[in-house]
Amino acid sequence: MMALLAVFAVSAVAASGASAHEWLKLNGEKVTAEEPSKTVGSIALHNRKIPALEGSGEIVVLCMGQFLGTVGPGTADSITGFESLTSTETNKLKCEVSTSTNSICKTGTSVTVEPVNLPWATKLTLTSTTIFDDITAAKGGEFGYKVTCNGIANECKNSLELSAFEKNISTGSTFAFREAEKAACAFGEGVVSAAGGLVEKFLVN
Repeated sequence: MMALLAVFAVSAVAASGASAHEWLKLNGEKVTAEEPSKTVGSIALHNRKIPALEGSGEIVVLCMGQFLGTVGPGTADSITGFESLTSTETNKLKCEVSTSTNSICKTGTSVTVEPVNLPWATKLTLTSTTIFDDITAAKGGEFGYKVTCNGIANECKNSLELSAFEKNISTGSTFAFREAEKAACAFGEGVVSAAGGLVEKFLVN
């Protein structure tokens, strides 16, 4: 959904020391104050190791949409809300099961996805040679998603997620979730991946 999920997006990795990287405007100027931002893209939410009582197997939910938030100053940014691409849905998106081996929530089923513990404070960090956007719940603790399928809600939360910077393009910067971290779910375990999310109008230096 999103690359959202900022989308999607942006995510989390623990890194020591200060980051040498920061947000820039499209004209190359530094972002010296908090500015509104939008990250547009898709995100895949994987729910694995589902117990037999909940239909077993695994489910992949695909969402398209946008993260709303802020960028700057420096390395700081945030996610304050989710929207559909048409801006008609806020913080409760209609998504679809793209693949499933689950007997309750099958391929093609419509589901809703809601963010948990917004707003999320995020920050550019450098780990080894890769730049990430580090996501944590703004007041500390965990962030995540609640997926509801056929009346059954499954909430997956984590304190660490990885959204890696890919490249700058003429309209902004692109990031992608790498399915690197596992989230604790009400049942099963969750991981996030994405083809890429575009942070519109801001570049990474």
